Amino acid sequence: MTPVGALTLIMEAYGASFATVAILVSAITAAVFLGLYALNQKRRGRTWGKGIPALLVGTAVIVGIVSSGARVLQQLTGLQRQEGKVLTLDEDTNHFPRQTEVNMAPFDRLIDRVGESRLKEMKTRFADADMTARHQLRLKHGYTSSDMLAYYAWRMKGQDAKGNTYYRAVMELDQRAIDAAEKAGKADPNNPMHGAIVLVKGNIAVNGLVNDSGSWALADSTATSDADIVRRLRDGGAIIAGRANLSEFANYLTFGGPNGFTGRSGQTLSPQGPLTVDPLGSSTGSATAVALDYADFTVGTETSGSVLAPAGAAGVVGLKSSHDGCSISGIVPIDDRVDSVGFLGRSTRDVQLAHSIGCQPAKDSGSASPANAAAPTKIMVLGEVPQSLKDLAKKGNINIVEAPAKITELVSKVDEANPETIFKAGFGPSLEKHLRSSTGKAKKAADVTKYYEDNPDTAPYGYTMLGKTVDVDDEGRAEGQKELEKVKQIVAKVDAELRAANVDALVTSTSNLAAFSLAGVPRITVPLEKQADPVGKESPEVSFQVTAARQDAVPQVIAIAAALKPSK
Repeated sequence: MTPVGALTLIMEAYGASFATVAILVSAITAAVFLGLYALNQKRRGRTWGKGIPALLVGTAVIVGIVSSGARVLQQLTGLQRQEGKVLTLDEDTNHFPRQTEVNMAPFDRLIDRVGESRLKEMKTRFADADMTARHQLRLKHGYTSSDMLAYYAWRMKGQDAKGNTYYRAVMELDQRAIDAAEKAGKADPNNPMHGAIVLVKGNIAVNGLVNDSGSWALADSTATSDADIVRRLRDGGAIIAGRANLSEFANYLTFGGPNGFTGRSGQTLSPQGPLTVDPLGSSTGSATAVALDYADFTVGTETSGSVLAPAGAAGVVGLKSSHDGCSISGIVPIDDRVDSVGFLGRSTRDVQLAHSIGCQPAKDSGSASPANAAAPTKIMVLGEVPQSLKDLAKKGNINIVEAPAKITELVSKVDEANPETIFKAGFGPSLEKHLRSSTGKAKKAADVTKYYEDNPDTAPYGYTMLGKTVDVDDEGRAEGQKELEKVKQIVAKVDAELRAANVDALVTSTSNLAAFSLAGVPRITVPLEKQADPVGKESPEVSFQVTAARQDAVPQVIAIAAALKPSK
């Protein structure tokens, strides 16, 4: 077993924090080092005295390295545990004192009405089936929309596994969905979206529900209308069952908190390894809900990696729309110059269907693109190409070409962007624009920080990032705008190089192109395969990503992903 594997086992087996593990390993390391030093001195017939200063320095260096390594390991291989007693978290319990609980009572009656034998039958038939395939099963076996809602609520209850009370992917269920499902009735042969059960991220407005972005500071902010994305999905036949948990304020609250944590709903855990795998964020609950079979598909948002990262961690498909190609009206923002809607599902065809129904260009954006694109015959890959991706390309008769030095150089320049400078400039104005039309008491960013000051138990990891945005001056906003424009200009140069090479996007497996999201371009991640982690357990699926460099390339991005890994 590797040192990484051993340390991970300790953290998982005993629920130890990184500090506890670091102290333990440091003490053992120091003891071994001291013992070896003493033995060496004895063999040479020397006393300890002359070597003690060097010994102390060496021991301090080792302790520092081990302690730093423990923190890095904790962040890379597991849930970002924090010191202190913020959460009660072990293999059976996941509890934060201020979290609210989902009201399952109305859905319990629906579950009883459908019956456990029918629900177990559905589970067997739905195994590995995406929404499109489940639509066919609905038609074949007569499963109504009420059956589907009962099935997903039953899965949340954890009748045959740990449920949502442990994984905490769902913040709230809307009992009006029961009547909507009853009204929807049978499956529509011509519309797979009819009766589809959907959860939306907790920063997306659902008429009549709180739109709090997971924050107690916005707990009195009840939405008086649907976000545009919700309205369009409803018009297309979908049933909005409720809201998914997230990283509070879409991960723009603090540097110190774990991904997937909100004061309102607690800690979302990874289905791939609740105590060892970081679920990433900020659309954490949206990704986890799909992986745990709580919905047909879910809706998330992305500013820089917030759809693709948790989708990859959960082993599901995640599509980020273009910024201009899908309205963000009704969404609690980070930066409305950058924010985009995203979809998470079990296949490329599912997220493509969700996008085609849920998205329309924002007003006056001028962004329009065809619904479909031809399958590619060539893809450009950046970074190392895993064998599984090579095999998929070969199977699809797709040639792989490596990204030339010019594109690699431009990508590096995009990665050098400073998102914090951009978001500090954009968050305050974006949030205050949203709050002005909110029904809650908070009308300014300063009102939110004041709430946290007065109620620190609702933000146990702090609110340092949000606090930095309150006093940004005109110079800071100009600096942020300049940085954003620089990113867009570099991404435009990447697009010119891609067009010259007759390709539409970059395909990566080892490179993270989250910074491209700052330019508003579409991206998708698709799981490849499972692999063994250092402890010998099954780890999250390896994923590949397709990233375009222009906003009207959603069809091309989907076509590349579908060609590499067709839906079953």
